[in-house]
Order: sequence, then structure tokens, then C-alpha cells
Amino acid sequence: MLRGVNLGGWLVLEHWITPSVFDGTPAVDEFTLSQLPDAAERVKTFRDSFITEADFAWLKEQGVDLIRIPVGYWLFGGASPYQPTVQYVDKAFEWAAKYDLQVLLDLHGAPGSQNGNDHSGCIGPVGWCESGHSYGAQTLNILARICQRYGRSPQLWGLELLNEPSPQIPRRELRQFYKRGYQLAVAGCAEHVKVVAHDAFRPWRWPLHLPLLKYPRLVIDHHHYQLFTERDKSFAPAKQIQRAKRWLRLQLALPRLTHNTMIGEWSAALPAVQMDTLAIDQREVVTKLYAAAQLSAFRGQQAECFWTYKTEGSMAWDFRSLVEAGLL
Repeated sequence: MLRGVNLGGWLVLEHWITPSVFDGTPAVDEFTLSQLPDAAERVKTFRDSFITEADFAWLKEQGVDLIRIPVGYWLFGGASPYQPTVQYVDKAFEWAAKYDLQVLLDLHGAPGSQNGNDHSGCIGPVGWCESGHSYGAQTLNILARICQRYGRSPQLWGLELLNEPSPQIPRRELRQFYKRGYQLAVAGCAEHVKVVAHDAFRPWRWPLHLPLLKYPRLVIDHHHYQLFTERDKSFAPAKQIQRAKRWLRLQLALPRLTHNTMIGEWSAALPAVQMDTLAIDQREVVTKLYAAAQLSAFRGQQAECFWTYKTEGSMAWDFRSLVEAGLL
């Protein structure tokens, strides 16, 4: 299993990861921030310093194999008001080559928004699947351009077609998009490159619809969090660790039997309503045990990528801080 980490909040901005970028503005996502008069300078200053070559060197020293890089459909420009980010992806590939790291390019934000969340670039309706638009075709065009530029790179481990598509997207439409995206990626990328499809939080659905015999380079991506639902918040920390050991292992068993699978996102974060009742030293113990329980359950996956490399907030989401504290 490859050890990986996400460079979240770098090329697709998220307020909660780096609130300093949004300081003094009413912006809530990259779309609204990008409309401000000083947006270009503000965003450039941030991106130039948030991730540098030194970060890739540090990750290599920690035994990291794979860097998952979320990008938006504005990667190549021409998508006002967003700023293009291709120059940063080019640098990332140069640094990955220098430090012998692999890259998973992840289309995190699609035209129209595939989930309506800030990490798609814009908070609002799920417009990607709206009739009368050609967002699906536009997304395939962006993927084709990514393949053309990076598809033959020895550093490219995989291409993720679409991050966390919403359950609102009709199943048939998503399946057809994945099938077209798979064929496009296979045709445009070197043979070693994997084609990654997020499971839309339905890990048991895909064995029938995207059979491995027909799609041999496909990797199904699952994202695992135990803190967002009301049910998650009802479990005490000790129970959460047990859930990760047992329930998570069972949840991932069927997809792993029928497909190549990976964990594209996970964290050490648990619901604040439970963790806030613990003393600081108790929180550290729970955090370490919870992270270890998840990693144990992930065995058999092709890769796991922690979300995210660094933040300006909670340590439970911050790979670098957790490693430096000896908790991961």
C-alpha cells in the first residue's frame, strides 16, 4: 500500500484549511474570493509560499510515496474569475521527479460544481448534471488536456476523473461519464497510469457497473470520515476506534475483492462534541489510536492519502503536525 498525502487547500482553496487567505473579505470559497480586486495578487502570494520544493523533500524523508494533488477545471485558465494553476502543477511534477515521488492528479472542481461544496470551487447548487448544459463534455475536455500535458510523465501514478460527485447526480449519468473518462485516460496516458473513480460514497455499487475485466486500469476511490453525521456524533471516542477496526474493514471488503481500490481521503478527526470532553493528553491518545485503527483497516488497498498535508487549524487534519508530534 502506497503511503500518500493530499495537498488540499493549495490549488483549490478551502476557507477552513487556510483562513488567512480569506482574511478581511466576505469570500466563502475560491469563486467569491477570485472576484475581489486584489484576488490575483493575494492568491499568487499564498500559492507561491504554501507548498514549495522543501515540502516535497520533507514528505520524501517521512516515507511518503504518493502525492494527491486536487485541481480545478480552471487549471489551464480561461475560466473567469479563477486564476490558472498549471504553473504550480508543472513545478509539482518537477519536484516529484527530483524526490522520486508519484502524483495522483485529482479533478476536485468540475464545471457547474459536482457537489455544491467549497472544495469544488463554488458553494451552491449541484449544476454539473443540469440539463441544457454541457458540463460533462467540458469536464472530459479538461481531462483530455491533463492527459496531453502529464499523461506520459513517469511521475503520474493516476488520474482521478471526478472528486466526490454528489448523490444528486443520476447514477446512469455518472456511470457513463466514468466509462468515457476511462477510455479517454487509457488512450491519452502511459500504460502505467491508473484511472481513478470516486465511489460517490457507495463503495458496493461499482463491481457490477464497472467490472474489472472490462476496466483493468480502474481504481475505485473511497473517502472515509467518521465525524459529519448525527450518528457519528453519537459515538464516544473509544467506540469510534472500534468502528474503524471492525465496521470499516467490513465496508471495504467487497470492493477490494472485485476491484483495485484505494483510500483517497481520510483524517484523524473525530466529532468535536466528543473530543472536547477529553483532556489534551487523552485527545492525543485517541487521535493516535484512531489513526492506527484506520490504517489497519486500509490494508489491501493500493494506496491511502491523508487529508491533508497541512492546515492553519486542527492538528487532526494536519499530516505534518501529526507526524512531528509522533501521532502518525
